[in-house]
Amino acid sequence: RIRPGKPTENGRHERMHRTMKEALNQHCSFSSLEEQQQWFDRWRKEFNEIRPHKALQGKTPASVWKPSERQFTGPRTEMPVPDNARMLRVAQRGDLWFNSTRIFLSEALRNEWVWMKPLNEQCDEIGFGELILAHYDRINHRILRLD
Repeated sequence: RIRPGKPTENGRHERMHRTMKEALNQHCSFSSLEEQQQWFDRWRKEFNEIRPHKALQGKTPASVWKPSERQFTGPRTEMPVPDNARMLRVAQRGDLWFNSTRIFLSEALRNEWVWMKPLNEQCDEIGFGELILAHYDRINHRILRLD
């Protein structure tokens, strides 16, 4: 682990962020969160599986990565869920299915359970444990960003 406020202790990770930011700046804008996620997925595949890395003597990260031999054996903690919430499972591609409508949420939460509860006449809250992730506009069928 690196010490807080010491990014120089983790140069490889910082370099990856710099490379990603340079590529992202060339793309400019996205019309939806789903389009943005697709761009990040393509970039990650190229970075890890196609592009050679100088620090790896021209190999790709995917060619040298090995899964850990250790298994997580710790307890899974139960997360709080609001009383009036319904549980939804995030699909493999980061989607939720709600009232026959597909909603893209995030691939980072794939296969996880999130909760959804009414916020007002138009919107629902979507959360993960104690964290409110987004609002869902039931009328326009879209995710609303939290500021």
